[in-house]
Amino acid sequence: MDERCERPAVAEDLPLLLPWGAELTAGDERVFAQAFHQALRPPAEAWVIAEARGKPVGLCALTPSAVSSCAGFLEWLRVPPAPRPPGVGRPLVALALRRSAERGWRQLHVYTFGENRPSLHLYLDMGFLPVATWRDFRGPGRHYVQLCWEAGGDLQGGNGGRAGG
Repeated sequence: MDERCERPAVAEDLPLLLPWGAELTAGDERVFAQAFHQALRPPAEAWVIAEARGKPVGLCALTPSAVSSCAGFLEWLRVPPAPRPPGVGRPLVALALRRSAERGWRQLHVYTFGENRPSLHLYLDMGFLPVATWRDFRGPGRHYVQLCWEAGGDLQGGNGGRAGG
C-alpha cells in the first residue's frame, strides 16, 4: 500500500487539516476547528487520518448518534483531489465500518451531496443504502443523500450491510 497507514488524529494535526476543513465548511475554518476539538474529547475517538509517506492524504470522523447507542455517523470524510495516491477513500470507509462494529453500533450513517458521484458510488459499493434525500437550501439544484450501513455485512465492502445482501 505504498507506505500508507491510518492513525488517530491528535490536536497537533489541526493546522495541517484546516485547509481541508475550510473546503468542507464553505470557507469557515472555525466550524471545522470547533468540531475537530470537540471530537478529540473523550469518550469520542472520532478523527482518523490516512497518511502516505508521512503526509495526510485523507481524514474522517466517527461520532455516536445522539438518539441511539447502537448507531453512529461517518462525518468529515475528505480525500482532497490530486496530488494524492489513489485508493484512499475505500480504506478509510472500511476502517470506519470496523471501528463502528467494535463500538457495538448496528448502523453507520453518512450524508453526502447527491451530485458527488464518486462518493455515492463508493458508499453504495461498500454496502450503504440510501435512506433519505432532501434539497440543499443553500443552492439551487443541489441535494443531500443520507445513506446507512447495517451491521452483519462485509466490513471490507463489496456486499456491504445486511440490507444490501
